[in-house]
Amino acid sequence: PRAVEFGSAPMLLRSTTKPGWVTVIARVQYEGEHTPLPDTLILQTYSPLRPLLYKEQPWKGSVQQHSDKLFNQRMTPEERQRALEEVERQQTQFGESF
Repeated sequence: PRAVEFGSAPMLLRSTTKPGWVTVIARVQYEGEHTPLPDTLILQTYSPLRPLLYKEQPWKGSVQQHSDKLFNQRMTPEERQRALEEVERQQTQFGESF
Protein backbone atom coordinates (compact mmCIF):
# COMPACT_ATOMS: atom_id res chain seq x y z
CA PRO A 1 0.00 0.00 0.00
CA ARG A 2 1.15 3.50 -0.78
CA ALA A 3 -0.41 6.90 -0.20
CA VAL A 4 -1.68 8.58 -3.37
CA GLU A 5 0.20 11.72 -4.31
CA PHE A 6 -0.91 14.10 -7.03
CA GLY A 7 0.58 13.03 -10.35
CA SER A 8 2.18 9.80 -9.20
CA ALA A 9 1.34 6.15 -9.74
CA PRO A 10 4.07 3.90 -8.31
CA MET A 11 4.39 0.54 -10.07
CA LEU A 12 6.74 -2.30 -10.82
CA LEU A 13 6.76 -3.55 -14.40
CA ARG A 14 8.29 -6.83 -15.44
CA SER A 15 8.71 -7.60 -19.12
CA THR A 16 10.58 -10.02 -21.36
CA THR A 17 13.52 -9.42 -23.70
CA LYS A 18 11.15 -9.55 -26.68
CA PRO A 19 10.80 -6.09 -28.28
CA GLY A 20 7.37 -4.57 -28.70
CA TRP A 21 4.83 -2.41 -26.91
CA VAL A 22 3.63 -2.62 -23.32
CA THR A 23 0.29 -1.05 -22.43
CA VAL A 24 -0.22 -0.12 -18.78
CA ILE A 25 -3.66 0.93 -17.59
CA ALA A 26 -3.38 2.80 -14.29
CA ARG A 27 -6.45 3.17 -12.09
CA VAL A 28 -7.26 3.12 -8.40
CA GLN A 29 -8.81 0.00 -6.94
CA TYR A 30 -11.82 1.78 -5.44
CA GLU A 31 -13.04 4.53 -7.75
CA GLY A 32 -14.98 7.47 -6.39
CA GLU A 33 -15.73 11.13 -6.94
CA HIS A 34 -12.45 12.41 -5.43
CA THR A 35 -10.05 9.76 -6.71
CA PRO A 36 -7.51 10.09 -9.54
CA LEU A 37 -8.81 9.40 -13.04
CA PRO A 38 -7.63 6.25 -14.84
CA ASP A 39 -5.09 6.66 -17.62
CA THR A 40 -3.15 4.56 -20.12
CA LEU A 41 0.61 4.53 -20.60
CA ILE A 42 2.13 2.87 -23.69
CA LEU A 43 5.82 1.97 -23.51
CA GLN A 44 8.01 0.73 -26.34
CA THR A 45 10.57 -1.94 -25.49
CA TYR A 46 13.68 -2.78 -27.50
CA SER A 47 15.94 -5.79 -27.97
CA PRO A 48 19.03 -5.68 -25.75
CA LEU A 49 22.10 -4.26 -27.50
CA ARG A 50 24.50 -6.56 -25.66
CA PRO A 51 24.26 -10.27 -24.84
CA LEU A 52 22.54 -11.00 -21.54
CA LEU A 53 24.28 -13.00 -18.82
CA TYR A 54 21.68 -15.53 -17.70
CA LYS A 55 20.49 -19.03 -18.44
CA GLU A 56 17.12 -19.74 -20.03
CA GLN A 57 16.24 -22.51 -17.58
CA PRO A 58 16.03 -21.70 -13.85
CA TRP A 59 18.31 -23.56 -11.51
CA LYS A 60 16.42 -26.53 -10.04
CA GLY A 61 17.62 -25.88 -6.49
CA SER A 62 16.57 -22.26 -6.45
CA VAL A 63 16.92 -20.39 -3.19
CA GLN A 64 13.37 -19.00 -3.37
CA GLN A 65 11.79 -22.47 -3.52
CA HIS A 66 13.98 -23.61 -0.64
CA SER A 67 13.15 -20.60 1.53
CA ASP A 68 9.43 -20.99 0.78
CA LYS A 69 9.56 -24.60 1.96
CA LEU A 70 11.36 -23.58 5.15
CA PHE A 71 8.84 -20.81 5.77
CA ASN A 72 5.95 -23.25 5.45
CA GLN A 73 7.50 -26.17 7.34
CA ARG A 74 9.12 -24.51 10.34
CA MET A 75 6.42 -22.01 11.28
CA THR A 76 3.10 -22.68 12.90
CA PRO A 77 0.02 -21.03 11.38
CA GLU A 78 0.05 -18.48 14.23
CA GLU A 79 3.71 -17.63 13.59
CA ARG A 80 3.04 -17.26 9.86
CA GLN A 81 0.11 -14.94 10.58
CA ARG A 82 2.25 -12.79 12.90
CA ALA A 83 5.01 -12.61 10.29
CA LEU A 84 2.55 -11.55 7.59
CA GLU A 85 1.01 -8.92 9.87
CA GLU A 86 4.50 -7.54 10.58
CA VAL A 87 5.21 -7.25 6.85
CA GLU A 88 1.86 -5.49 6.34
CA ARG A 89 2.68 -3.04 9.16
CA GLN A 90 6.09 -2.29 7.64
CA GLN A 91 4.59 -1.72 4.19
CA THR A 92 2.01 0.66 5.65
CA GLN A 93 4.73 2.62 7.45
CA PHE A 94 6.80 2.74 4.26
CA GLY A 95 3.86 4.19 2.31
CA GLU A 96 3.29 6.87 4.95
CA SER A 97 6.91 8.05 4.86
CA PHE A 98 6.73 9.11 1.20
